[in-house]
Amino acid sequence: MKRAILVLAGVLILSQCVHADTTQTWSITASENCEEGLPCPPFSLSATLTTELVTGTFDWTAYDITFYGTEPVPIAMTGTFNGLPVMLVAPPPDPNGIDDFLMGGFRPELIYFEAGGKIHFIEDDLDKILLDDSEPINWKIVETTGVPEPSAVILLGVGLTMLLLKAPGSRREKSLWKH
Repeated sequence: MKRAILVLAGVLILSQCVHADTTQTWSITASENCEEGLPCPPFSLSATLTTELVTGTFDWTAYDITFYGTEPVPIAMTGTFNGLPVMLVAPPPDPNGIDDFLMGGFRPELIYFEAGGKIHFIEDDLDKILLDDSEPINWKIVETTGVPEPSAVILLGVGLTMLLLKAPGSRREKSLWKH
C-alpha cells in the first residue's frame, strides 16, 4: 500500500500541468508609448486573440534561445487597429522553430496582423514590446478563457487522503466504508 501511495504521489508531482482546453482567448489593448525625443505616431489596438497550446521547438529570438515546450500560439485575431479591422497573418517560416507565440502567456514573441492592407507585427524586444520593430508600445493582455484547473497539489491531497482512509485495517476504513 505504501508503494502505491509513493507511485501515485510521484506520478502526480512529476506530471505536467493539465489544461481543460488547448484553446485560450485573450483581450489585447495597445497604444503608443512615446519616449522623449523619439517620433511617436499615435495608434490604438483593441483585439481578441485566440491561441492554441502547441508543443514543439520554439525560437525566442529576443533572447536568442530555442527551447522545447508548450506555449500558446496565435490561431485567430479580431478587433481594430486605428479603427481598421485586423486579421491574423502567418509569420514568415523560421527554420529554428515556432516564433509566433505568447511567452509565458503574456509576452508576444511575434504576432503578425494585417490592417488596412498593411502587415504589422508586435514583438518582444527584451525590456519592451515593439510595434513594427521600432516603436515601444503600452501592451496589456488578459486571458479571458476563464476555465481554471484544480491544483495538482489539491488533487494529490484528496487522492492520498482517500487512499489512507481506504487502507486495509485502518479504523477509518472500518467506520467509513463498512456499514
